[in-house]
Amino acid sequence: MARSWRRCARSRRKRKQARLRHRESRFVNVITADKSRCRSSYRCVRSCPVKAIRIQDGRAEVAPERCIGCGLCVRSCSRQALSVRSDLEPLRALLEAEKVVAILAPEYVAAFHPQQPDQVHAALEQAGFFGVEEMVLGEELVALEYQRLLSDFRGETLIRSTCPGAVAWIQKYRPALVPLVAPVVSPMIAQGRLVKATYPGRVKTVHIGPCPARKIEATGPAVKDAIDLVLTFDELRRLFDELGIDLRIAHGGNGNRQRPLLLKEASLVDGFPREQLENRTMLDNEFRVARGVGDISRLIGALEEGEASARLLDVSLCEGCADAPISWSLSLFARRKIISDYYRHCREASKTQITLEQLRSRLPSVAMARPFEAERIDEEFPPARELTRILGEGGMCDPQQQLDCGACGYDTCREQALAISRGLAEWEMCHPRQRRLLSGLVDRLRELSTTDGLTGLINHRTFTERLEEELHRVERYSKLVSVLMVDIDMFKTVNDTLGHLAGDEVMVAIAKRIADSVRGSDIVSRWGGDEFGVILPETDKTQAFAVAEKLRTKIQDEPLKLLSAGNESELEVTVSIGVATSDGPRTSDEIMTDADKALYLAKTRGRNRTELGGDLPVAPAPEEG
Repeated sequence: MARSWRRCARSRRKRKQARLRHRESRFVNVITADKSRCRSSYRCVRSCPVKAIRIQDGRAEVAPERCIGCGLCVRSCSRQALSVRSDLEPLRALLEAEKVVAILAPEYVAAFHPQQPDQVHAALEQAGFFGVEEMVLGEELVALEYQRLLSDFRGETLIRSTCPGAVAWIQKYRPALVPLVAPVVSPMIAQGRLVKATYPGRVKTVHIGPCPARKIEATGPAVKDAIDLVLTFDELRRLFDELGIDLRIAHGGNGNRQRPLLLKEASLVDGFPREQLENRTMLDNEFRVARGVGDISRLIGALEEGEASARLLDVSLCEGCADAPISWSLSLFARRKIISDYYRHCREASKTQITLEQLRSRLPSVAMARPFEAERIDEEFPPARELTRILGEGGMCDPQQQLDCGACGYDTCREQALAISRGLAEWEMCHPRQRRLLSGLVDRLRELSTTDGLTGLINHRTFTERLEEELHRVERYSKLVSVLMVDIDMFKTVNDTLGHLAGDEVMVAIAKRIADSVRGSDIVSRWGGDEFGVILPETDKTQAFAVAEKLRTKIQDEPLKLLSAGNESELEVTVSIGVATSDGPRTSDEIMTDADKALYLAKTRGRNRTELGGDLPVAPAPEEG
């Protein structure tokens, strides 16, 4: 029944994974996995705020239907097993066939520091771009749209976010909040639409920035007309390297520098409306900021519970796009300083300046509104019985075994079991469980290395080690130790007439009788074949002889009951025993030789007897049979 349940569970998981694969085909996957690089540290799972990492056979991949494109898993993976999807191939096709305009996110100034912005512009033109634009105009338009929306807003709470990752999180994990998201495009979309409306002829737009989530945003049905391709700064660096473009010596690209400088009057970072921060204090509860999934979730929970209030929420996955998870060479504070210093310098150095208000009459009208739709994740919750069964597979039925250490990436063991039921995780991710299994295997291997597999007694090697220890004790403390060598009489006849299964049964029964007949401090082993060794610490020759005789008599007087033939039968068995004693410095080989000689003497004199070792003549024992 248990095996049937396990087979059914495996079948259900396979069907579930097939459904997930089918569902994933509808989602954009911006994070790719190279499983050959994965070393199963599960750091990516721990870093992912929405647990969009699927582990199969110990290797990580991204579940695109759950992914929000934050890229934290990429930054956490030291083996580069996870990476942002490269769009250089489609870019090359665009550059060969179309006029392509590059739209640079403001953070490019810090990303390519210490090279100057003009050098980046020149390098882009050398790479084949028809034009290069920055996003100041898009940010200004978005800020003005937010000002207009907020002035007319009569609801309780409005969520402002130009962070595509934060929006994706709301759409997938808090879909009930989607109606609260301000229906305004991001500066990237606004700038892309402006470029296509103002450039002569038909042009394609490529956004270049730090955020992998922009790749998801650009493919949205409501905005896919604005941006044809999204590259990260890392991809642009690779393009320059492939084309042999050295930013340090790039020159030209001064077309944009000849234009009047567009002043940022309405907007702050990423189109945030400047007026929202004017005349506000730390005690103002109308405006709240949340950064990161955890912070956003806690703030929303506080609002739902009435523990906080806010008219406007500004949410983002990072501390601004300057904190996006790409290969930065500078600290966040240095990046912010470089960006602000650059725009301050432009403002001070420009001879001609213009505001959006002065320029707006000359600009074409572009759509600034956009709808957001819920993309609810189908979170399946198995029955309690199924979850209990999965916990049992991981050895977690006992709450005391549920450490909730978080090493696997999930906060609790029950959460991991839930992820396993959804095909996202495996019990092999559980470090305490793996440690328990490893400890058990080590114990088992240690047992196998020291124990005879048939009788359960210690083996020849371990017996010799223990005998050496006892002999050292004899030498150091002037103690005594005796050894018995026990051999089953006519054992070959048992094997030949009754079969090897019966022979094994006899071996096990004799081993048990020997172990039951000696003290707990005595040491019994299977010496080899049908021979057993017994160490009797602090036992002289007379006492050892008495123990041997007691054992021999017990085996002789109590026939063995055998079951291997299919029905119970009795078999009379006898043993021959050789005894040797050490009362001074001796090696294990020497004392075992004495015991062996005594054993052979017992066999020579008719078997089923005990003989004492010492200076005895070696005579051939009679053959078994």
